[in-house]
Amino acid sequence: MMQLNELVKEFGGICTFGNGLIGCGEASSAAPQVGAALSVSAVQFDSREVRNGDLFVAVPGTLESGADYLADAAGRGAVAVLTPAGLDLSSVHREMPGLHLAQWIHPAARRLGGEVAARLLGNPTREMQLAAITGTNGKTSTAHILGHLLQAAGRSPAVLGTAGHRLAGGAQFEASHTTPDAPRIQGLLAAHRERGGDAAVLEVSSHALSQERTAGLDFSVAVFTNLSVDHLDYHGSMEEYAATKALLFGSLSEGSCAVINADDSFADMMIHAARACGARVVTYSTRRAADLTAVLQRTDLEGSSLTINGMGISTVELRMPLAGRYNVDNALAAAAAALVLGASPSQVVEGLATTPGAPGRLERIPSGQRGCSVFVDYAHSEDALGEVLGLLHEEVPAGARLLTVFGCGGDRDPSKRAPMGRVAAGFSDRLFITSDNPRGEDPLCIIDDILMGVRQEEQDDLTVEVEPDRRRAIQRALECAREGDVVLIAGKGHETRQVIGDEVRCFSDRAVVMETLAPGRGSDGGFLFRDLLEACPEARSVGADQPDRHLAGVATDTRELRAGELFCALSGPNFDGNDFAAAAGAAGAGALLLRGNSQDLDARQVFAELSKNGHGELAVALHPDPQAALGQLAAWHRQRLNCPVVAVTGSCGKTTTKDILATLLATPRRVSVSPRSFNNAIGVPRTLLAAPTDTETLVVEMGTSGPGEIDALCGLAAPTGGVITNIGASHLAGLGSLEGVAREKGALAESLPADGFLVLNAHCPWTPSIAARTAARVITFSVDGCGELNATDLHSENGCSLFKLGELEIALPMLGMHNVQNLLAALGVCLGLGLELCEVLPAVAELKGSHRRLQAVPVRGLALYDDTYNANPQSVGAGLRFLCGQHGHARRVLVLGDMLELGRVSGEEHHALGLEIARRDLDLVLLVGEHTLATAAGALAGGLQAERVVHFQSTADAWNIIPGLLRDGDVCLVKGSRALGLERVIRRLVEVRG
Repeated sequence: MMQLNELVKEFGGICTFGNGLIGCGEASSAAPQVGAALSVSAVQFDSREVRNGDLFVAVPGTLESGADYLADAAGRGAVAVLTPAGLDLSSVHREMPGLHLAQWIHPAARRLGGEVAARLLGNPTREMQLAAITGTNGKTSTAHILGHLLQAAGRSPAVLGTAGHRLAGGAQFEASHTTPDAPRIQGLLAAHRERGGDAAVLEVSSHALSQERTAGLDFSVAVFTNLSVDHLDYHGSMEEYAATKALLFGSLSEGSCAVINADDSFADMMIHAARACGARVVTYSTRRAADLTAVLQRTDLEGSSLTINGMGISTVELRMPLAGRYNVDNALAAAAAALVLGASPSQVVEGLATTPGAPGRLERIPSGQRGCSVFVDYAHSEDALGEVLGLLHEEVPAGARLLTVFGCGGDRDPSKRAPMGRVAAGFSDRLFITSDNPRGEDPLCIIDDILMGVRQEEQDDLTVEVEPDRRRAIQRALECAREGDVVLIAGKGHETRQVIGDEVRCFSDRAVVMETLAPGRGSDGGFLFRDLLEACPEARSVGADQPDRHLAGVATDTRELRAGELFCALSGPNFDGNDFAAAAGAAGAGALLLRGNSQDLDARQVFAELSKNGHGELAVALHPDPQAALGQLAAWHRQRLNCPVVAVTGSCGKTTTKDILATLLATPRRVSVSPRSFNNAIGVPRTLLAAPTDTETLVVEMGTSGPGEIDALCGLAAPTGGVITNIGASHLAGLGSLEGVAREKGALAESLPADGFLVLNAHCPWTPSIAARTAARVITFSVDGCGELNATDLHSENGCSLFKLGELEIALPMLGMHNVQNLLAALGVCLGLGLELCEVLPAVAELKGSHRRLQAVPVRGLALYDDTYNANPQSVGAGLRFLCGQHGHARRVLVLGDMLELGRVSGEEHHALGLEIARRDLDLVLLVGEHTLATAAGALAGGLQAERVVHFQSTADAWNIIPGLLRDGDVCLVKGSRALGLERVIRRLVEVRG
């Protein structure tokens, strides 16, 4: 955070506030006091992402101007606006009479926005090496290969681009653009730096260069892959397109390096631009002399054999697991950049031999017993489509066919549609023309443009089908595929969205193929044994050879295992899952996932036991860590799910909010939710694996007791939306402090894509800092009028919580203000999912309290409430507010057990709770457990009479005595941490009173 006048002094320009001058490239003593004291916390180009204290950059765009969104930005808390010329803010001030908005005028406002964003975040690129990759094709593959080579050289790189943003430590973020806007880039790189990152690779699009999104970045190396026809709707001509690409090389600093594809016809333009600013130039080629060269010996669908020479590498032959001449070019570009950045020749050669492909780039999808080969690829230009089709055409077996599914994007360069149709028709035996992202155009008009090219190249034996629905087109191609055929689904690759009109739908080519293609992979969520081996690279099949054995699900407990499920043999401090292998076989397990390897004596003993008990024909996989394998399998299944995934976390209220969502979403959506409180490293994978593939919304509860756990769970679930119910003093033994809780829970915010959403409690003091950690839409709720969803006029009547939501009157059949907040959180999720409240509010009447969470228990003579599932200071506080709101009873009685996992502040928190109990003046307080001795001391110190406080050392001491201390007409709340088992008190009261 910096003061606005300091920024103006550093970067120049004129800044005004009202009629006063704040700065003019230097400090101004004439500045009004209120304006001079303004502090800027962050920079935003999108008004929807503005938070309190932000600087909003209002610059002209392709279709609209940022100036049109000034009122929106101001309403969200912007303190200043950066503009290229003076704007009349009078209309904004009329709309918002109490507004104080400074205006910073600078002729290069767009560029300055990126530089200021970098300054506010401590210029993260000055502490790492940064590589830029630009070109029409190959950016993503080159970026991923370079990231792999840097990792092989011992570095900790980030890779930011079309297929997503990956930071140090494995954090993944979905990408809405190839190159995000400048503040988003700087924020990602700052997060990468904090995670220990020392290098980053950034894909740079021509749009990004034109719009100066790379301002504030200091590149060590910039790579040019190639240039072919694309984006001419934006640039107008190839000359303008090339000139825009050259801007990257013209911005390099002296001492940096440009890596140029010498085989491209625009190479000289890039070289000239780089040399003009003093940058070093390195060239690579597969066809002519260059600093780094390669000769392709052979390429097939399994990879490429090549000879590489130059830049310290002396004519080395290697086999690379990437297919196609174009991938040799990509690998050369990455190798040259890695060498420039300090990787040794041997590290580069070894890295190339193991480099994986980028997601959605000629990615092979297993086809089970069908016998055909199916690939998805991102190719969406004439050259890229021709390259991949040319490679596949060479690999089609004699008598087999090449089937191609593709379309072209709407509201994008129409001049490439006919050429892509011509290329597809030239290579394919059967062609399925469909939609890509039609956006605002009529899909049939786009298809007509493609067909013009198809007719120019159409062969007599070519079969062409038109199916605008992309799902049906893919399914149709797979239905037509015969053994030996090769199927290419081109255009979307890794993408998980489809844009039709104004609607953004969840859609994945990969997911559609996987749910359609292989037998046994139906909508029930089942999978094949071969899928387990594919998802878990370290797993080894050692039992019966049954790769196509269908598995109905996963079980980790033989007592719950259903016939046909995979038994995953987890181990703990007091048990070894392998010991239950025979029991799993006897229970009808479809396959076993056991700990060990084929050389383990323990594993051999397990096999002997299985054979002895008649289960020798079971499919068995060994893995060194079955729990890790469970996570890998869950992440694999998550890729099959073509739906939004909502993660629910918070210090309390997670399960209730999740259960509310299950009811609200049941009518408009096919919803799958976490069973019970499956919210940890075992429960979340089980939740994912239990979701059928036709799920339309998946709700995943996430808990944590130590740092890094939420981040790891998000890595498995890849949530597209989330809710953090609140931040409170829970699990402090592992998280240390409230700040540690907020940091850990807030990891969910960082995992969400920019087009996702995050629901937050507006009343929580940690909400602003958590909101600042995400680019997703933030939706807030409140019971005190400060959120987007506000409950007012709250009161209880006849077992219901009644309140107003705007003009609507809501009757929630659950008691307690905290349950009203849980409902508001769930309604916020519904808004984030694009639902209207009128679609879900009728289901509120069907809601019921979650098990042992403030459940009314019918007993004679008492108003008894069971809240024994768990306890922390925040949930106990909510329980106290509820209890004190119960009127018309003889006495208000609290039965309270220890609050566990509070670490070093346990005594302090228990004592503070005692003071609060005294302030509430409860009639009788029955305390259970060692830690509640501090609560008793606090209650007495707060003035509660000693005869109102009774302490029991354990539940065993209390459960039989407490019923005799209660009277007819009392209202009693029983609450404590799960480990105390206070439900025994509830059961005893029911037994005694009936």
